[in-house]
Amino acid sequence: MSLLTNMRDRGGQINDVFMMNLLEHQVTRVENCVSALQIRHMMTPLKMGISLADQARPIKDILTQVASMMEKYKGINPGQEGSMTKKVQELDESDDD
Repeated sequence: MSLLTNMRDRGGQINDVFMMNLLEHQVTRVENCVSALQIRHMMTPLKMGISLADQARPIKDILTQVASMMEKYKGINPGQEGSMTKKVQELDESDDD
């Protein structure tokens, strides 16, 4: 909110449009952070007793892992009932080999 303080101190006008744009920007940033944290948690859940620094991974690595998984399951046809579950099970079984 230092932007708001700087504008007020320099005599800039703070109107409703400015405030709505600032609020929208802040909400978008929060949503982006929540999404990134959720993806991180889904891909590599935190383990108790291990420091955050030891579990840290670059977001690039996590997104590469997500892209790889999406590519792997790309052939799934969700239009046919039960086909997704069957295909996922087949792929999981082939990973075990």
